[in-house]
Amino acid sequence: MVIFTFDLSSILLACIIFLAIHYLMQHHFRKAGVNFNLAPGPRGWPLVGNLPSLDPIAPYLSLNKLADTYGPVFSLHFGSFPVVVLNSYEAVKEAFIRNGDDYDDRPKLVIFEMLVRGKGLICAYNGQVQRTRRRFSLQAMRNLGMGKFHLEEQITEELDRLIARFDSREGKSFCPFGDLEKAFCNVICYVAFGKRYEYEDPKFQGMLSNLERSFKLANFSGVVNFIPIFQHLPFGGLNELKEIDKYGAIFLGDLIKDVTADYVKGDPRNFIDMYYDNRDKLMEDNQEDVAKMFDYEDLFRTVGDLFIAGTETSSTTLKWMLIYMIINPDIQEKAQSEMDDVVGRSRLPSLKDRLNLPYTEATIMEIQRIASITPFGVPRASTVDTRLFGYDIPKGTLILPNIWGILHDGNLWKDPHTFNPERFLDESGALIRREELIPFSAGRRKCLGEQLALMELFLFITHLLHRFKFSLPEGAPTPSLEGIMGATLAPKYYDICATPRPMN
Repeated sequence: MVIFTFDLSSILLACIIFLAIHYLMQHHFRKAGVNFNLAPGPRGWPLVGNLPSLDPIAPYLSLNKLADTYGPVFSLHFGSFPVVVLNSYEAVKEAFIRNGDDYDDRPKLVIFEMLVRGKGLICAYNGQVQRTRRRFSLQAMRNLGMGKFHLEEQITEELDRLIARFDSREGKSFCPFGDLEKAFCNVICYVAFGKRYEYEDPKFQGMLSNLERSFKLANFSGVVNFIPIFQHLPFGGLNELKEIDKYGAIFLGDLIKDVTADYVKGDPRNFIDMYYDNRDKLMEDNQEDVAKMFDYEDLFRTVGDLFIAGTETSSTTLKWMLIYMIINPDIQEKAQSEMDDVVGRSRLPSLKDRLNLPYTEATIMEIQRIASITPFGVPRASTVDTRLFGYDIPKGTLILPNIWGILHDGNLWKDPHTFNPERFLDESGALIRREELIPFSAGRRKCLGEQLALMELFLFITHLLHRFKFSLPEGAPTPSLEGIMGATLAPKYYDICATPRPMN
């Protein structure tokens, strides 16, 4: 057995260095006449800052409590990183929507720098290349959702297989997690590669396994990001993260090669084909410097981002949906009754039915609000020295929106911890779209897969509720509403019974 020990002298030396740097910086600012009016916040510890003050299980609750003391905009230190927390919708709106140019960067975190290096979509640093990549990706996602790509048909075909798997349980108890993850992953496979995979396919299983391992290590990477010295410790998950990235490069690279082998310029069949077409167009438009940034590594990171965002977030939302339908059978029955009246029992719902299903749409919105599966979104960084609500925000400050806090703000939502779809309906039963509902964050750098995710969620939720009545297995405990913090805020494992509803 190997026993790991901390080198106390090294830790003390690191603390001394940290304090010395902090003192010298403050002395430099005073000498230079810099007098920042920083947002208020609690004093942190040397080296680790305010990290020990956050609940590791529910850090969003800790930030909510701090907002009660310091207001909707307050400052912290995560390790050596200065952080400004936005804990109200007005603060997010002022920063990300009204002054988006000032908050469009990503912080230079250790894991991002080590593995991603500014490539892809999620972690790309602000600049012309990032904006060009994002414009292309938004247009590609729009194109994939319409015209010859028939994305709704592909999602429906995947749902047919998911429904068949639920049916095969014959109303007996089972955990739905694996089935949901495979179904959503296959939707992204169609978007990226133009094809789906059988659930038993070794490449497909390898992809899912890799994603699952990376999600579980998300908490560890957060610690290393903010306290870089931890990357040198002989234990933890950093080496495993490197192995996951290495393995991902192999199997994802093989899938990309399979697609590009049949690539025909000007006749795109999927996201990868569109990526190469876009690169060639930049070259033809004499934008060689930008085109060079659309290289293989960027493609690999971009496709990886599609799977990270499109599989985990959507499947996690469905896992919470099933919990809330089980706990609130009256709401489940009301949504099913609306679908029966509008759609009937001889066919399944389609996107054309959305406008006529306001209660079902309100139920989906309420699931997104109360589950808050990405409590902080993806952190941003200020691009310049700027100001917010009278406070100075130095360039490079990490900006953290507490989306969970906003979606549970009692000043915005009456009884915010109660599941109530009717908060999104007016007195006549018409749908209310509230700007404060920001599960995908806000501004130009909000999740670019929002429209695809909304399409998926509507089709998955309506098809499953139309076909099955969901309930707890006899004698089973009520599923916990306490989430597990990782890449997303995910529910704990639970079992369900899916009883088929008869079709005409």
